[in-house]
Amino acid sequence: MAVALEWKDTSLLHLGPGWYQWIDVRRLSTTWAGTDAELLDALLVHPTYRDLHLGPGDDRSPAVHGPYRLECITADSFTAIPAADALSLVSDPATTRTPASSSASHR
Repeated sequence: MAVALEWKDTSLLHLGPGWYQWIDVRRLSTTWAGTDAELLDALLVHPTYRDLHLGPGDDRSPAVHGPYRLECITADSFTAIPAADALSLVSDPATTRTPASSSASHR
C-alpha cells in the first residue's frame, strides 16, 4: 500500500535580523500507520519536498532539496531526536549556527 501524503501549508521562519537563512516549514498530513522509513521514503519523492529556493520558475532538475541532491538523501540519512530537542534547534538556531554572509553561496 502506498503512503499518501497531502500538502497542507507552508510557512517561512526567518532565523533573525542579519541572517540570510530561514527554515521553510512544509506541513503535510497522512493517515499512514507504517514505519518511519516508509513515511520518509514517501516524503523524499513528494513534489513539495523538491525545491531549489531560487525563486519563481526555478528549474526543478536535477532533483534537489535546497542545496542537497535528492539522490544522496535516504530514509537512513535522518536521525530521530526528541521533539523538545528539535524545537530547541528551531527556536534558538544561534546556539548551533552562525549567520551566513550575504555573499555566501549555498551551493
